[in-house]
Amino acid sequence: MNLLALLAIIYYFFNNSGDFEHLGDIGILVLFATLVIQMGSLFVTGLFIRLSVLPLGINVPLKDGFSAAILSALGNFFMPAGSGTSLRAVYLKKLHNLDYSSFMSTLYGNYIIVFFVNALAGGVALVFLGGYSKHFRYWVIASVLLGFFVGSLFFMSKKINRYIVMVSKLKFMPQKISKYTVVMIEGWRTIVASKELGPTILLAAVNTLLQVMVLYLVSLSVAPDVNLSGVVLLSSLSAFSIIINITPGSIGIRETIFAFSAFAMNASVTEVVLISLIERLTRFIAMLFGWLITYRYRTKQISQI
Repeated sequence: MNLLALLAIIYYFFNNSGDFEHLGDIGILVLFATLVIQMGSLFVTGLFIRLSVLPLGINVPLKDGFSAAILSALGNFFMPAGSGTSLRAVYLKKLHNLDYSSFMSTLYGNYIIVFFVNALAGGVALVFLGGYSKHFRYWVIASVLLGFFVGSLFFMSKKINRYIVMVSKLKFMPQKISKYTVVMIEGWRTIVASKELGPTILLAAVNTLLQVMVLYLVSLSVAPDVNLSGVVLLSSLSAFSIIINITPGSIGIRETIFAFSAFAMNASVTEVVLISLIERLTRFIAMLFGWLITYRYRTKQISQI
């Protein structure tokens, strides 16, 4: 699957190489600004990780949170689905003895919060894109966003979570699945009841804003007439690609989402593919810098275990 996605992108590039001449138009200042914002996004993710485990009694220093964010991002960028999450789980287990069931409860909560924030942002963007409502794709996207928004609220509900626990305890459910489900739900209840929930949601919103800024800066260099609301919409939709992360970095999947939604940005398919590639490049450089910055600290911490 990964190879097919890569071959498809290479094939598209060589058959449309003339359309990628805009690559030379990207200014150094724009690249530098997007790199700084990407680093800021990784820092916010590290703070997000720190806050998400505080309600469970785990005090992760900001440096460890940032290191975990770097490892997770690199794993997701280069390796198959779930690799980044696994690396983060192992790292936090080794350094802070965060057991895997508790980690899953934070992951469960993180996904709910991220999906809620991005569905809300995408929905607001769609309101401003009402002029495109004659497009069939507009309503497909609206349905997807509504599904994620309602689904997030559904899983946030204490009553729904209670029913999930009840079902997981039924006799026909495997014991391991039942055990992890109960721990995950209990962990989520702890997070919801904590004072960190508000700041965690705020951080997810800040991260969404930072990703919008990156896409908008790159888009202005590639397609000057780009629609800001369309950029917000694409940024929100790309966040949902993590649930179908069957290729490293969702390569091919994210580009397909961008191509499907290009109409909303007032950009061509070629332009949105180029925007995605440039965004990937700056994210990779930011991750590389982050890896180098935290390497000595991370090595020292692991050696002391």
